[in-house]
Amino acid sequence: MALGNQFIQKIEKKVRAAPYKRKQSELSKKITRRQPLSRTQEQSRFAAARSLEATPVHWVQQKDPNQLTIPWNDEDGTKEPQHRSKYAEAVRLHREDETYRNFEVVDVSPNFTGRVASRRIRGAFQRSGLPTSSFEDLAHVSVVDDGKAFNPNNARPAYSSGYRSVHNGEKVVRGYNRYSPHLKRDAIVIHETAHVADRMARGTGNAGIPGDRSVNMLSKTIPISPSAEGYADGIAMRFSAEDPTAIQGPPATELDHLGILAYSPKHFDTDEKKAMFVASKAHAYTSGQLTQGANMSEAVHNAGSNPSVRQAIRANKMTSIAKNLSEQFMATRKQGTQLSLLGSEDEYDVYDVDDVDWDN
Repeated sequence: MALGNQFIQKIEKKVRAAPYKRKQSELSKKITRRQPLSRTQEQSRFAAARSLEATPVHWVQQKDPNQLTIPWNDEDGTKEPQHRSKYAEAVRLHREDETYRNFEVVDVSPNFTGRVASRRIRGAFQRSGLPTSSFEDLAHVSVVDDGKAFNPNNARPAYSSGYRSVHNGEKVVRGYNRYSPHLKRDAIVIHETAHVADRMARGTGNAGIPGDRSVNMLSKTIPISPSAEGYADGIAMRFSAEDPTAIQGPPATELDHLGILAYSPKHFDTDEKKAMFVASKAHAYTSGQLTQGANMSEAVHNAGSNPSVRQAIRANKMTSIAKNLSEQFMATRKQGTQLSLLGSEDEYDVYDVDDVDWDN
C-alpha cells in the first residue's frame, strides 16, 4: 500500500510539473522570437560586462579647468538657464528613446498590467547611473510574471537567466531577466542586469566563478554563487540612483555599503565564500569589473590587486582568509627558487604572477 501511495505521489508530481515546464518552453520561444542581439553584442559577448566598467553618471567628477563650456547662442548669457533647460530635456528624451529601443518587456503576468511593469523596469534604467551609451551593450528582454504561472513553489521571483540559442548559424548566449511586478526597487533591475552581463561574458550560461556555489544560509533555498551575487550587488550599488547623493564615488570602506542590497556574507556557508563575496562586491563597485579566475583562490588573488578590495577585506576582518586563498593560488604558480651566491638565507621563491600584500 505504501509503494502504491508513493507511485501515485510521483504521478501527481509529474502532472503538477507539466504545465510549469510547458509554460517555461513557451516563454523561451517567445523570448527567442523577440530578442535580436544588439550590434555590439553580435561583435562580442563581452560587450555588456565591459559597459558596466563605465563611470556612473551621478558620481562626482573633478572638473578640468581647461574644459570648454557649452557655447550658448546669446551674446550676454541672459538666456543660459533656458538653453540649459532645453538641453536637459533633449538629453532626457534621448535616454528615454534608447531605453525603449534596447530593453523590451514581455508581460506574462495574468494579474498585472504590462504597461505599469514596463514603465517601472524601463524607469529604473532611465533613473540609473548607467551611461546612455551603454544601453545597446546591455540590451535584453525583461519578463514580468507574478510568480504563480511559472514558479511551482508559488514564489515571487526576481532573478535572471541565461540560455544558448542559434543566431545566423552560430551559437550565442542571450540573456533575459525575470521580475515580479511586486518588486519596486530600482536596484533589483540593475542587480539582475549584472547577472545577464556576467553570464554573457563567461559564455557558459552560468554566472560566477566555477565551484563557488553555496547553500543560502538565511533562506535555505537554491544554491547561490558568492562571486556572482557580489558582482551583481556591487554593480547595483555602482549604478543605482535610488539615493544618488548617498555615495558620490567609491566608499571609504566596504562597510559603507555592505548589506544594503540583496546579500551579505551571512548568506554563504564558508569563510572562503564569504571572502569571495566581499572581494567580488568591492571589485565590482569600485571598478565595474568581473572577478576572474578558474576557482575561488585565483579569483580572490586577482581581485586583491585592487586596493579597495584589500581595504574591504580588512574592514570585514577577513585578511587571514584572503591570504590563505591567495597563497593556495600562488603555490600553483611557483616556477622555482632563485639561488643566491650569498647563501641559502638570501634565496627566494620565484612565481610567474605578482604577489598580493593583503596587509596594505
